[in-house]
Amino acid sequence: MEFVGATALCARSEQKLGLCYVQYLGDGDSKDLAAVLQSKPCGNNVDIIKTECVGHVQKCVGTRLRRLKRDIKRTKLSDSKNLGGKGRLTDAEIDQLQRYYGQSIKKI
Repeated sequence: MEFVGATALCARSEQKLGLCYVQYLGDGDSKDLAAVLQSKPCGNNVDIIKTECVGHVQKCVGTRLRRLKRDIKRTKLSDSKNLGGKGRLTDAEIDQLQRYYGQSIKKI
């Protein structure tokens, strides 16, 4: 349902303010951007670029690492140890990876 609001917002800003959005800040849901692109609120000659929210990307990285750790909890790796545990991938390590990932994106 968010894509309906995003499309309406873009169209209304063009009509009322003469303002056209050329960057779309998304949260990873491709339906919203696809709907905005299909509606062509700024005409055929204007390309709209999707920009990801750094905080959302950081959260996704942490969530996927935690899910991976949970899903292969008892599986032995090539060194005959589990993925998680002391000296391995812990929640504190995942938090630190999230921070570093976000910092590296912001430096670009």
